[in-house]
Amino acid sequence: MKETFREKTESIREVFLYLKRFQGKSFVIKIDHPLTEAPVFPSLIGDLAELRNLGINILIVAGARERIDEVLSRYNIENSKQGAVRISTPDAMPFIKMAAFDVANRIMTVLTANEIRAVIGNWVRARTLGVVSGVDFMNTGKVERIMTEQLDELTRDGVVPIFPCVGWSSSGEPYNVSSNELARVLAHSVNADKLFFITKRHLDCPSRMTVDEVDTYLENRATLDHELVDLLSNARETCSRGVKRVHIVDGNLDGVILQEVFSNLGVGTMVYANQYEQIRRVHNDEIPVVLRIMEPWVQAGHLLRRTHGELLDEIDSIYVYEVDGALHGSVCFQPYNEHQAEIAGLAVDEQYVELGIGGQLVSYIIDMARAQGFKELFVLTTQAFDWFRQLGFEQKDISALPEKKRLAYDPRRGSRVLSISI
Repeated sequence: MKETFREKTESIREVFLYLKRFQGKSFVIKIDHPLTEAPVFPSLIGDLAELRNLGINILIVAGARERIDEVLSRYNIENSKQGAVRISTPDAMPFIKMAAFDVANRIMTVLTANEIRAVIGNWVRARTLGVVSGVDFMNTGKVERIMTEQLDELTRDGVVPIFPCVGWSSSGEPYNVSSNELARVLAHSVNADKLFFITKRHLDCPSRMTVDEVDTYLENRATLDHELVDLLSNARETCSRGVKRVHIVDGNLDGVILQEVFSNLGVGTMVYANQYEQIRRVHNDEIPVVLRIMEPWVQAGHLLRRTHGELLDEIDSIYVYEVDGALHGSVCFQPYNEHQAEIAGLAVDEQYVELGIGGQLVSYIIDMARAQGFKELFVLTTQAFDWFRQLGFEQKDISALPEKKRLAYDPRRGSRVLSISI
C-alpha cells in the first residue's frame, strides 16, 4: 500500500511538472482519418481540448489518405500511385479537396462541441513535385513554406488551426501534399516542442529511438512497412531540424495523448535527437529530487545514505538524466588522480529502470572521462556486479584503487571493486 501511495504521489508531481513545462508551448498533432470514425475519437479530441484549455497551443493536421481513396472510388475518378505517392490529376483535385476538407471539418466539429474555437485555413504554400523519373505527378505537391504570421495570431487568441492536406502555389494552384510531410514542416516552422503522429493502428517498433537509431532500425528491417518508414523518416527529419521530440502513438488507445504528454514512460514510440541531450550537471535546487531518487536504492542496500549537505559539497561532480524538466536518474563522477576516477551514487527512478537510463549515464561518464584524458574508471558495488560486468567492467583487487579511496574502503560493507580501461 505504501509503495502504491508513493507511485501515485510521484505521478501527480509529474503532471504538475509537465503542466508548468508546456504552458505556452506548441504541439503539432497529425490525426489519421480512420480515427475520426473510431469510438475513441470524441475522447481524443476532448483530451486535445483540455490541453488547449491548460495553455498549450494545439495545431492539427488532418490526414485524409483513406478518405481521398473513398471519394475518388465513389466518383470513379482515376486514382493511381507511384509507390506510396498519389498521382493527383487535375480532374481529381476538386474531389481530393472535398475529402481533405471533410476530414478537417470533422475535427473542427468535435472541437466546437468541446467549446474550443477552431478554424480551417490555407496557410500552406506548395509547389508541384513535377516529373520524377519520367512520372508526371501533376497536382501532387511538396510543402514549400507555412505562413506562420497568421498562425501566431490565432494561437495567441486560443484558436486551434486545422490543416487539410492541401497546399496552394502563389498563383492559387492547389496541390495534394503529404500530411506527414506537412506535419513535419509545420512543427519546425512554429518551433513546436512536440510533434505527434496519432496513427490508426499500432506500429511495432521500439519505444525510444535516437535519430541515428532510426536509420539503423530501418536498415536492419527485412520487410519494409511503407507507413512506418514514412513516419520514422519524417520523425528523424523533424528532430534533425530542432524539434525536441516526435511521438508516434496508436490513436485507438483511449487517453493515449495524455499518457504521452504527462508521463515520460509514454505508450508509443518517441524519436529524439541525441541520446546524451538529457544528461547534464545537477542544479542546487534539484538535490532533494536526487535524494528522493536515491532513497529506494539506499533502503535496498545498493547505495550509502548521503545527506543534502554532502551532495551540495559534491555538486560539481553530480550529473542527472532529465527529460522535459523531470529528473529520472543521477550519477557522480569523482576524479582521484590524473588517470583514475570513480563512478559513484548511480541511481535511477524505479519507474524508469527498464528504459536503459543507468546504462546511458554510465556511457556518458565513460565518454566524458575519456575526452578529459582519464585512463581508468572504477566502481564499488555490493549488488550490481553482474550489471557492470555486462557494460565491460572487470573485477579488481582492492589494491588497484587509488590510495585515498583504498584507505577509505569499508571492509564491513564488502563492496566489490570493478574497473574499465578507457
